[in-house]
Amino acid sequence: MPGSILSLLSSSSASAPGHVFQFSGTPNLYSYMPDIHMAFPKKMSFMQRLQNTMFGAFNHMALTWWVYPAQDQLMREFAGTLTPPLPYIKTLLVNISATLVYSDPMIEYPRPQTANLVQVGGMHLKTGQLPKDLADLMSSTVSPRGVILVSFGSMVSPSKMSSSLRDSLVRAFASTELTVLWRWEGKTIENLPSNIHLRKWVPQQDVLAHPNCRLFISHGGVSSIIETIHYGVPIVGVPLFNDQMANIQHVLELGAGVMLSYFNMTEESLSWATRTILNNPSYSRNAQAASQRFNDRQVPPLHNAVWWVEYVLRHHGAPHLRSAFDHLSWTEFLLLDVVAFVLGVLLVILYLLLRIVRAVKSCLMYPFRGTGNEKTKTIKKKGKVE
Repeated sequence: MPGSILSLLSSSSASAPGHVFQFSGTPNLYSYMPDIHMAFPKKMSFMQRLQNTMFGAFNHMALTWWVYPAQDQLMREFAGTLTPPLPYIKTLLVNISATLVYSDPMIEYPRPQTANLVQVGGMHLKTGQLPKDLADLMSSTVSPRGVILVSFGSMVSPSKMSSSLRDSLVRAFASTELTVLWRWEGKTIENLPSNIHLRKWVPQQDVLAHPNCRLFISHGGVSSIIETIHYGVPIVGVPLFNDQMANIQHVLELGAGVMLSYFNMTEESLSWATRTILNNPSYSRNAQAASQRFNDRQVPPLHNAVWWVEYVLRHHGAPHLRSAFDHLSWTEFLLLDVVAFVLGVLLVILYLLLRIVRAVKSCLMYPFRGTGNEKTKTIKKKGKVE
């Protein structure tokens, strides 16, 4: 079985957490690699590094001691009669040939990684033609100052948000001079301002690709972040859960957006965020610069993913790509055995040096021991005679 398993993570809607990188033999470095669930900046403080380490260690222990054994038990409960028997989860993990991670250096901090860990973020990118009604809406004659695209993803229905939050968003959008295209499911909002247009489905990429799209208000899913960077559109990020806060944190460090809290968002905060980006050209410039860097690549992400899949198949699992990390215990990985050996040698050397110093000192002091005693005896005798 070694080298016969290929892990394809391209369908994941989130950037890979730390343990996924370990599937390819790439270790987690908690000292400067924030976990995607922590949303820490590139340069972490001491407390952030401490939290990052504790979270990573707990996650590793939970997977090793609870999650993987539970999965093994389920596999044997429902497929225990298969011949040959199913391998254990840990056996599968250490035999993964390659890991395709739906991420990109533009939305992730630089990290050391093995050759069989391939970032393929953006391989879904594909621009089509806008439907006529949206093409007319996006045109400069209908929306002379531009369009704001609003979408909170497919996992959260805007129609289920509280009425107070919905009304706050409507008032904030009504106060802008731009056209607002809002992905909305559910009942139509009554007395909707004329500049707000609701659509049950929006071809997000095609809208972002339009030159009249000025701003994207998004939940910050990895696909949406990659799209907004690809097309060079600044973003107001409103993260909801999981990796979204970390994704938007990367955009903030690029200077291409601002972040709001979904649970504390008000008319004033959203109006401030939109004005900040629309009135400050640096956000648009930074988004365009990020787009140029993202698209400056030798091979398109989809072609890269296909090439690696075929490479693994051509070379029978490509076991030569796996590092020795899988075969190291945590004491060996942290070099604790080497540190203990070096400390032991140093302690032995120090002990021997102390013994030598004492021996030399004793030898040097030996000639004076008798002389001192004789003088004492002479003084005592003189005292008795007198």
